Amino acid sequence: VVYDLLSRVGGAAGEADWRSCAACALTLEIFSQVDPSLLVPHVATLAAYTEPEAQQRLAASRTRILYHVFVIIERAAPLLTAPAPEFVLRLERDLNTVVYTAANMLNVHGALRALCAVVMRVSGHVDILRLLYGELAGAVEVHARSSGWSRPPERSYPARVDEPRAKLSRALFALGLLCRYCDVDELDRGVERSHLAADLYRFVCLRSRSATLASMACQGFSAMWIRYQTLVVDNEEVIRRCLQSASDRVTVEVLKGLCAFLNDERERVEAAAGMGGSAGPPLTDPLRDEERGEEEDDDEDDDAAETVARAPQHEDTGLVGSVLHSHLKRILALATASAGAVRQRALECVETAVLQGLVHPGDCCPAVVALLADPNKSTATRAKRLVLYLERHFAEFFWNRLAEGMRRAMGLHVKLAQKNPVPGTTAGSSADASFLAPVLELARKRKTTLQNRFLHPALRLFDPDLGAWRNARGLIFLMHHLLILVFRQEEEVLHLIYLANHFVSLQGSTVAKELDAVLREEQKATVQTAERNERLVQCALRAFALDLLLTLKSSLRSAYGLTGTACKTYHPHGSSSTRSCEKPELGRAVAALQSCEETAQIVGAVPADGDAEATFLRTCAELVTTLEQHMDEDEDDFEGYTAGIGRRRRPVTGARPKAVSAEKKRKALAKSGSNPPKKRKRKTVCMPKDGTIASSDDDYDMA
Repeated sequence: VVYDLLSRVGGAAGEADWRSCAACALTLEIFSQVDPSLLVPHVATLAAYTEPEAQQRLAASRTRILYHVFVIIERAAPLLTAPAPEFVLRLERDLNTVVYTAANMLNVHGALRALCAVVMRVSGHVDILRLLYGELAGAVEVHARSSGWSRPPERSYPARVDEPRAKLSRALFALGLLCRYCDVDELDRGVERSHLAADLYRFVCLRSRSATLASMACQGFSAMWIRYQTLVVDNEEVIRRCLQSASDRVTVEVLKGLCAFLNDERERVEAAAGMGGSAGPPLTDPLRDEERGEEEDDDEDDDAAETVARAPQHEDTGLVGSVLHSHLKRILALATASAGAVRQRALECVETAVLQGLVHPGDCCPAVVALLADPNKSTATRAKRLVLYLERHFAEFFWNRLAEGMRRAMGLHVKLAQKNPVPGTTAGSSADASFLAPVLELARKRKTTLQNRFLHPALRLFDPDLGAWRNARGLIFLMHHLLILVFRQEEEVLHLIYLANHFVSLQGSTVAKELDAVLREEQKATVQTAERNERLVQCALRAFALDLLLTLKSSLRSAYGLTGTACKTYHPHGSSSTRSCEKPELGRAVAALQSCEETAQIVGAVPADGDAEATFLRTCAELVTTLEQHMDEDEDDFEGYTAGIGRRRRPVTGARPKAVSAEKKRKALAKSGSNPPKKRKRKTVCMPKDGTIASSDDDYDMA
């Protein structure tokens, strides 16, 4: 098989053949990873591809064939038995030439890997590496000296090269790779070559005004971290400033370096424990195993729940754990950045850290849930696989942080919409499937999970007592994705409508009166003030959040053909309906979204002129009218919700309810002829304005 694959690589012509040859070369590289001895008899054949003529022919294919060949040589050449000195010298010369002349930096990377392996493990000709280091470091030092850098006198650095032939960008890229694949400090005892490279990289990363040079410096510097791990700890400030850089390219290179650092440490630990080798990652992927596990029975859910308490091992796991915890907060923030490449690399870092147990899974859940809404399909698919893994092994943490993940998804959508606005489209109208669909499938395992841990947190984001009402466009985005969810049973839709009635009934009257009072003050005021305008906008946005719930309710009723009687008679603790849902008709829902988008533009900012102010006030008056009509029409829904409840949570706004004395309670019960209820010891959970959970033992009677 190896012989046939090699013959296919050598006899290609045309674009279609090049793609086939690239696949054959990749297959050979995988063979060399599993058993390098398979490729040892063919090292001489592969060495022919390092010659200049073969490089020109293969480079024209715009594929990774040359890189695969170099990696195979790196793994197979050290196993050669008594190779001819002329062959080894010619191979080293050709690989050294590739480092200086290859146009593709990926081929430079592969040539350096192969050259270091041949020199350090076959020939021992360290003069080639010593000269190569001098050329690369000299090019970087010339640039650094022109910007004000000078060598510290206390360091024993190697001799300076004043006229290097390597170009600056190539030197920045290749110097770190040379330090990664070869211990440059061992080339000469007492010469601190790694310290010189680190000082040069540190200076260029922090002082360079060119984003291209800074990104190349970050790429080379991060390659050094794998061999010299203490550099990651010593340069925390450099990494922090690069992660906060205005250039996305610099941020991407640092994230790639951190991810490679974590993966290399995992391979080293697995090799030391006898779980695998240093050739590459394990052949099994935990995330792909999760996708296969979803097709199995759900009998293991209880076992997974039992492991929640002991599975998250986020204690300091040594150098890698301390490094990751230093930058975890920034990496999680970059997971919802505006640049797609930054989000993708941040997700890779988070995924690697979660699978290795280096971070607490609850800290990563919101960012992963938010990336389900990523417009890049590859990033969203990767986030979905990680969501399946988190829910299966850390269900409690996942469901507790789900609402925060939805909130971050709303923020990501608004950020991307501001960066690339698409005229004539509503928020999220281009999506063909809801980003919450994977979460809905996970929640269907248990009815209580679906109702209390998925639908309730999603609708609670519309609550005016929480801060999400400030993000009007984000709420429209969330409403749209709730609408396009594919519900299987009528009970799921009825519960969503029930929750919408629940929140509007509890807060609608208060919000409508507050907005009406502010509008009356605005009509009487003669002078506009910033505080009054800000208060008016806040009241309008709170009312708009409840108006979105009413729109969601009406859209669901029309889409699924539900009657008013079915909505009013539904109760979550009543008899469950197993009636299946038909495919919804969302034509009217899209028109409603367009209207909501226009309303959000009006109430989202203080009006700038007279016409805008008149439109703003008219829209606010319409919101008040809509809420008042709902409170009048759906009074039965509110009464049905409050009937039979002996106590309720303390209202978030307004004064605390006046305490009723025991004597008055006794007289009221005697007058009604009913027996006094037995007092139950029970805690009531209250939700203050700031969103934190507080416990109270006080009883709040409906009387």
